[in-house]
Amino acid sequence: MIHRRISGLHFPYHLNQDIEILKKDMIRIRDSFVWAKAVYVWDDPDMMYIEADKQKNTMIQKLKQRVQSVKKSLHIESAYFIPRPSGIAELIRLQKRGIKVRLLTNSLASNDVIAAHAGYAGYRKELLSAGVELYELRPDAGANRIVNRRLISDTNNTGLHAKAMVFDSNAVFVGSFNLDPRSAAINTEGGLYIESPTIAKEVLAFMSKGIKPQNSYRVLLDTRGGLAWITVIDGKTKVYHSDPVVGEWRRLKADMIRILPVELQL
Repeated sequence: MIHRRISGLHFPYHLNQDIEILKKDMIRIRDSFVWAKAVYVWDDPDMMYIEADKQKNTMIQKLKQRVQSVKKSLHIESAYFIPRPSGIAELIRLQKRGIKVRLLTNSLASNDVIAAHAGYAGYRKELLSAGVELYELRPDAGANRIVNRRLISDTNNTGLHAKAMVFDSNAVFVGSFNLDPRSAAINTEGGLYIESPTIAKEVLAFMSKGIKPQNSYRVLLDTRGGLAWITVIDGKTKVYHSDPVVGEWRRLKADMIRILPVELQL
């Protein structure tokens, strides 16, 4: 009787499902869960009223401690990445210890905040010199990436929004924290630190899709010490020697912002 009433009410979603089928689906979903030890890490808002060098138990301090304990590898995916000199120094220490560091962040073309890209761009050569394997997302990357709809355009560009780190392929941090001064000292952020090789493997697989040549630019130093962006288009290797597929006006805006003393606000 209930089934007959539901079928005649024209609900927008299919509600007339067999209870046993629903139970089986719920059991299947439950059995696919990975159970692991996890800790929620967060910033105390009261700390944000204190000078940065006097703050205690902040997310940036906790993440720094975890980074310092890695033994083999550190994989990072961050929408915005502004390491500052202290971050570069830490990466150099990791390089000297033989730690592999891989980073995927937005390119100028995929970044929805030009100011954030301006803060990052000046560190690219230092990142590469510190041994970081550096990738920037293409604006036409595959559908597995987050899509940002630009209000000033009728087209959809792909933009990276994830904030994740994988430590030694056995622990993961996922949260709201971008590796930039704003997340470190101005905003209050939160995230999950999870100790699980299984989850780490799944996150690494997701990250690996982002760095494929069809989805990203590999950034390298060329023979003259400049930057080169390498990708694959229609099966052919393409090399750029300036930020790819953006107009001069967007480049100019990024360069102008780099001149301004605003890095601590980015």
